[in-house]
Amino acid sequence: MRVIFYAMENYPQLDACLRAIRRVSIGRTLEFCRNLQELTDALSRSWNGETVAILAFSDQQELKAIMNHRELLTDLPLILVLPATDRETVRLGHQLRPRFINFQGNNFAEVTAVLEKLLIRFGNGPIQGF
Repeated sequence: MRVIFYAMENYPQLDACLRAIRRVSIGRTLEFCRNLQELTDALSRSWNGETVAILAFSDQQELKAIMNHRELLTDLPLILVLPATDRETVRLGHQLRPRFINFQGNNFAEVTAVLEKLLIRFGNGPIQGF
């Protein structure tokens, strides 16, 4: 089981988000992607097993940029953290067919709770001892 977390260096509270994802992902491969090229490289690499992706966008331009690569996200359990709640941003986010959408500034604990459920559902169950 692999977890891919995408957020640019300027993402608000990046360190806290990354720590929370690491805590939930113990015992699994975690790839942290800081830019679109790293994300497309990670998604393009072959992987023997399931992948869950968390994409946290700093702004709508970043979200629009990923739309050119959305075929790489097809059939992945996907969690999005959108930068705003306006109609256009939410519409773009839904085009990626996520399992869960949250918004920047909301409680990141919701994201990690959904991640934990996805890891159990698509992985081999919870890691024993954690």
